[in-house]
Amino acid sequence: MADKQKLDANKKTGVNLNRYETDVTGVSMKTLEAGLWWTKNRGILKNILIIFLLSVSILSWGYTLYGYGYYLLVGMNADEQMVKNLAQSTMVGQAYLDQLKAKNLILSPVGYLALDGKYDLYLQATNPNARWWAAFDYCFTRSAGEKICGKDFLLPGEKKYILSLNQSFNASPNDLKFALTDIVWQKINNHVISNWPQYQADHLNIAVEDQLFTPAKSNAVSEKIALNTLTFKLANNSAYSFYEVPLTIILTSGNRIVYLDRYTISNFISREKRRAEITWPGTISDVTGINITPDLNILDQGAYRQPQ
Repeated sequence: MADKQKLDANKKTGVNLNRYETDVTGVSMKTLEAGLWWTKNRGILKNILIIFLLSVSILSWGYTLYGYGYYLLVGMNADEQMVKNLAQSTMVGQAYLDQLKAKNLILSPVGYLALDGKYDLYLQATNPNARWWAAFDYCFTRSAGEKICGKDFLLPGEKKYILSLNQSFNASPNDLKFALTDIVWQKINNHVISNWPQYQADHLNIAVEDQLFTPAKSNAVSEKIALNTLTFKLANNSAYSFYEVPLTIILTSGNRIVYLDRYTISNFISREKRRAEITWPGTISDVTGINITPDLNILDQGAYRQPQ
């Protein structure tokens, strides 16, 4: 019936109402009211946004100008004082860094012993550094240009004699001088060796025992050949075996050195004991001190024998 009435209305008006969408139930009144409110108040909202942005801009510029003015009045002086403090801190830091550097070796005057036209040269060297060790080249020189050179090392805190034995010169070397020609410092890595004294005690645990010097006049064969004799025992109490263990031998009479020598123990196994005997011609008397010291670089891994 409704469709018939609609058809009749179309005929009367001459308009086809079926062409238009007349269902407006999808738009709520709230939506329509909101759209109307936005249309009425859009100008006011625009003004509010402009005022807000102007306020932010004024506050930002005000803070910037305040900060710049404060820096001119107060901050500039503070910066100058900071630079002065930094300079003082840098000097303190440099002094501290200088303390961390290796200190120079301490060297005694050069000495020598004469025997049958040959000369044994020596001096005592001390490494004052607790964690630096040195490998170096050196030369004993004379003013006439004669030169005797060699290589050596000093472990941290070590004091020892540097020897150059059985050397020949054109004349008595009264003007001998000693010079380090090249030195390389190496610092012990704390992560590898945290306690150097303990490391040294464990690796260089070599004891010299039963030292006995017999001068030529007490020797059974001294009527024919004047021979001095030095005997001693060496014990490797460490857990390490070595290819070679060089020994420095110093005999003294009071404070005076009367004999110098070197002796090498080969293939010295852990827990092994050796007896050594050294003889040499000449006349030495009044020996009051015997100093036999291992001269082994325990930081050189090539010195150690690998377990078999």
